Amino acid sequence: MTTPSSHEVPAVEPDAETLRDHWWWRPGWQVGTRFLAFHITVADLPALADHVAAYQRVLSPFAFLDPIPRQWLHITVQGLDHADAVTATQRDDVTAAVAAQLAALPAPRLRFAGPVAHGEAIVIPPTDPAPLCGVRQAIRDGIAASYGPPEGAPMSAYRPHTSVAYVNAPADPHPVREALDAATIPPVDVTATHVSLIEMHRDHRMYEWQLITRLPLGPG
Repeated sequence: MTTPSSHEVPAVEPDAETLRDHWWWRPGWQVGTRFLAFHITVADLPALADHVAAYQRVLSPFAFLDPIPRQWLHITVQGLDHADAVTATQRDDVTAAVAAQLAALPAPRLRFAGPVAHGEAIVIPPTDPAPLCGVRQAIRDGIAASYGPPEGAPMSAYRPHTSVAYVNAPADPHPVREALDAATIPPVDVTATHVSLIEMHRDHRMYEWQLITRLPLGPG
């Protein structure tokens, strides 16, 4: 297993200059598409879910933002492949390989403070992204050893975060920033103890999923 070096740990991004609709169909996606991915589900981190909910209340006046229901809050870590491309045996092999990688990591302690406006979502990044970068690298190593080259952005482009709301129409982020800056919500500290392998879709303009299995972070 490898861990990201210091030059691979990304800095927190500034606010985007404009907001754009998140709900366009990515290549290979349509109604009915099912995709396997490794996420940290925020429902397993109630203090973080409450923190997100506090900011969702701040953002509730903005009709161009779709708040994410509590059960669908997540930290995207690493995709695997379209579900119909992965056999049951392949899925089991990947699960075992990734589980072995994750067991070698300490459960990451994470702090989440204020949101950032990405182009298509309002998100809360961890104040230190390095632990989640390490989790993603471990999962990518497991996938590479058992299935093939991992999909998605390279490690250098990974920006870990939990999304608060998705943008549903073009908009100016500056009023959002003003509302966020006026809020006095303290940071929250959480420890992520599991990564979930899920089968997800976005048929209803929201990322929803079925849980396949939960993999512990750190030695059992």
